[in-house]
Amino acid sequence: MLSHRLPSIVLAALVVTACTQPEDITYGESSSEISVGTAVTSSCSTATVRGLSIQIAQEVECMSPTSLVKLSPTTRIKFASSAVLPYMHSRAKADLVSAANVASLSVNSGYRTVAQQYLLYRWDQLGRCGIAVAATPGNSNHESGRAVDLGNWSSRVGVMGSHHWSHSVPGDPVHFDNTRSPDNRGQDVKAFQRLWNRNHPGDKISVDGDYGPQTAARLKKSPGTGFAKGAFCKAVERGTDLLATLLLCGAVLQEAAERRHAGAGADHDDRRPGIGRRTIVAEVDDVAHRMRGARDGGASRHGSDRHAALA
Repeated sequence: MLSHRLPSIVLAALVVTACTQPEDITYGESSSEISVGTAVTSSCSTATVRGLSIQIAQEVECMSPTSLVKLSPTTRIKFASSAVLPYMHSRAKADLVSAANVASLSVNSGYRTVAQQYLLYRWDQLGRCGIAVAATPGNSNHESGRAVDLGNWSSRVGVMGSHHWSHSVPGDPVHFDNTRSPDNRGQDVKAFQRLWNRNHPGDKISVDGDYGPQTAARLKKSPGTGFAKGAFCKAVERGTDLLATLLLCGAVLQEAAERRHAGAGADHDDRRPGIGRRTIVAEVDDVAHRMRGARDGGASRHGSDRHAALA
């Protein structure tokens, strides 16, 4: 078994400068302390709900690891503000990068969560913040990670069109939809519902991905900075990554010491008792498999009354 060797391995791993700890888990990455509902009249930036939106995006990754990938700003793809979330569907990202390699892009909005969409929709209803058009929460293609709004849209229609981006939403000239990405609307709503239930076990709502009165009422009360408990499987996977890092680094040190002592170059998994890299990898892989198998998959989807996407 691995357990009786773990303390020495971990201790050894901690002194190796090449073995670094994964990024700490953080929640509430926005400076806003207000609720989503309060932000409707107190702000004109979806950055006020950035912390909650990051948690929702991470929960979507838990539910469907292939739905979103990281999209970072570059010299060719510039984010207009901190309100732009660094996520997009993988196909949309690939097509955006291809277009940007031809002509630089200024992104005003990309992947958007139900919390951000709620603000835009309410601002549109109230005639606030210069919002021209906004889909109802849960119904925007932005919530699938397959849409972008460009600040320099007028000179980019041609290059975007040649890289699988349609430009066809009436009254919303900044908006482009990726034609190769799937319609994943509702995943962000379901992610929010899971987060709410995790943080409010005495006030649970249906986890069905539909934006209805129950979900709307809870979203308005939610903190813009995010909940105390964020995406569960993200925390588990990062913990697994840390375990793997420590164990593998410790195994390398142990194996090197054994080889020096024995004066041989073979892997000691095959030659003598002890823990070699193959054993460590097998142990860590098994731990990771069991931890991922414990994820909360949520309830199955049913009964949707979605409308066509706008913005």
